[in-house]
Amino acid sequence: MVDSMEYSAHVNAGPSEALNIPGHESREYRLAKRAARLEQRVRWVRRTEKVIPSVTRFRRGRPVRVRLTNVSERTAYVPAFDRLVMLVPVGDLPRGEGYVRLDSKKYKDWQVLAYEICRDRQLFRRECELYE
Repeated sequence: MVDSMEYSAHVNAGPSEALNIPGHESREYRLAKRAARLEQRVRWVRRTEKVIPSVTRFRRGRPVRVRLTNVSERTAYVPAFDRLVMLVPVGDLPRGEGYVRLDSKKYKDWQVLAYEICRDRQLFRRECELYE
């Protein structure tokens, strides 16, 4: 059995309101200011089949905003307080599958995928022609 004190140590940092994200677009949300001491916590993110989270702004080394990128053709629905971003005590692992740290190779691969999906292919071709 998981101790209730240990269970409450994991802080959900998902969006505070439901988001509808059109295909190949993104939406940002601000991380809630928590009473939890962020120096003692590690940020973990989890992607879904349709949505890739990206930490976009930092203030004093702490993440402030998260961009959710829809990599599918259809509109993606992200419910309020979905556990896409978690703040977990140092030395602990998040409960659930699919979470990675912000400094991991897998997280960087997700960012490349999100950029590739959302860029304008026509503009990209023009840039390539310009620089060749």
